Amino acid sequence: MIASTIENLSSSKIGTFLIPSVDTSYQRAIADYLDHETAEIDAFIADLEDLQTRLMEEGEARIYAAVTGRFGDNSSFPTPGTDWTGPLPEGWATPRVSWVFGNIGSGTTPRSEDQQAFGDEVPWVTTGELREQRIDDTIRRLSRRALAEYPALEVFPPGSLLIAMYGATIGRLGWLGQPAAVNQAVCAMSGYKYGSYKYMFYVLRAARPYLLSRAVGGGQPNINQEIIRSLRVPMPTGAEQAEIVQQLEETMQHITEMSVLAAESVALAKERRAALISAAVTGQIDVTAKHKPAAEQLEDDIAQLD
Repeated sequence: MIASTIENLSSSKIGTFLIPSVDTSYQRAIADYLDHETAEIDAFIADLEDLQTRLMEEGEARIYAAVTGRFGDNSSFPTPGTDWTGPLPEGWATPRVSWVFGNIGSGTTPRSEDQQAFGDEVPWVTTGELREQRIDDTIRRLSRRALAEYPALEVFPPGSLLIAMYGATIGRLGWLGQPAAVNQAVCAMSGYKYGSYKYMFYVLRAARPYLLSRAVGGGQPNINQEIIRSLRVPMPTGAEQAEIVQQLEETMQHITEMSVLAAESVALAKERRAALISAAVTGQIDVTAKHKPAAEQLEDDIAQLD
């Protein structure tokens, strides 16, 4: 029988740990110091995490406003619109998704025992790889043989839009940076006819709450191809689409940069919190002396990240 090599921490091992020992009054001083300082850092972290949430919500609101004509000076909305957009600017159409793409399809997963179906030739997208961005590579690839033996597999061209139809990633989006096949949980849309496919990426992103509200099924609701195909979308002219995409690319880049900075700040704050606790309980700092509050020092350090 092969012995387990998984590391573990038993009660007997914990009992052998050596811990620093100081008099009770100084222990109380350490605890009071850490209670105060960590509470300040925790509040700082909570504010940063709230900022991350608000940035995400702001980004989605900007996208919705842009693709429904509410991102500029439009004041006239005579077009009836759709169930999820409300009235739209004059001249905008509301075609179904099935009308604006040349091809809408999906894929499949080769049998697990068919190892020759997997290789290094054809990128193969699964729903876990849909992260609202371009997909330039995939975790797994298929062989050319798989394309011949599995009729449901199709290679979609660069610029194809992808949306997860069910599972934990339902509604997540992406677009292909290179030709690729997809699994059965991904709906792929290629051959956009009326402008920039990036405009339709933003439209589908704005429509996601509506699509999810129409999900069907019991334990694992899904947005099947029929739901996606029948979705009516706001359709301005090609020139307006290009303008909307440019505005959103600039807006979302700024929001993304702020979100990344907030995430880095949270990571730094958690690291500093752990370091502060370690330093206090090992005597590396005198908790009875006057120090610059840890939260203030943290703010100074985060300011240097920008």
